[in-house]
Amino acid sequence: MMERDELRRWERNLQRLVNKAGDGDAEQFAAIVALLDRAVNAGLKDAAEKLRQPTTNGSAGYSWGDLGGALGVTRQAAQQRFGKKQIAEPAGGVR
Repeated sequence: MMERDELRRWERNLQRLVNKAGDGDAEQFAAIVALLDRAVNAGLKDAAEKLRQPTTNGSAGYSWGDLGGALGVTRQAAQQRFGKKQIAEPAGGVR
């Protein structure tokens, strides 16, 4: 997990980006929002995946219910947001 100093550094860098966006135009702002959205979502998915894995001392990882409860959402909502996307097979199997 991120250390407190690392998180503060990330927050300062984010604030600089937001300030620069305010000096630019709407397209620049949209590009920064899209970039941050992708980066944050990727980081959250990675964190959820790590939390779900068994620990080195042998205890089980967190369940989707645990993660959902911590976020105030259902197990299903947490899994849909942070879980790996499953590719549905066509009806009748692979052709």
